[in-house]
Amino acid sequence: MKIPVELRRCQAHRCSIHFIPKVPWQRYCSKACKHRAWYRRRYGRSPRYGTRYGTCPHGHDRSPENVYYRPDGSYSCRACNREKMAIKYRKDPVFRERRKNDERLRRLRLREAAA
Repeated sequence: MKIPVELRRCQAHRCSIHFIPKVPWQRYCSKACKHRAWYRRRYGRSPRYGTRYGTCPHGHDRSPENVYYRPDGSYSCRACNREKMAIKYRKDPVFRERRKNDERLRRLRLREAAA
């Protein structure tokens, strides 16, 4: 396939989109590609990390027991989430009261169901 002269290929890593530049010095097809290229130049890798790594960025083991899969298909580390919620529980009084009230209601429903 012959590419027209006015089209330019995006210079971001793994982007094969051809686009018409709005200005002569435009190198990327979108802001996302520009950011991805900037991140790759600065840190030397993609901003996402995949399942091929054995640990999360904070060093926790990425085993099936420690990974939580969300309904949209993304995943997170259970240990990181547990630590984050513990910090939030200590620092945020509104969050703490809401959690306490939710636990009271849950126990009340369990007592009513057992009776």
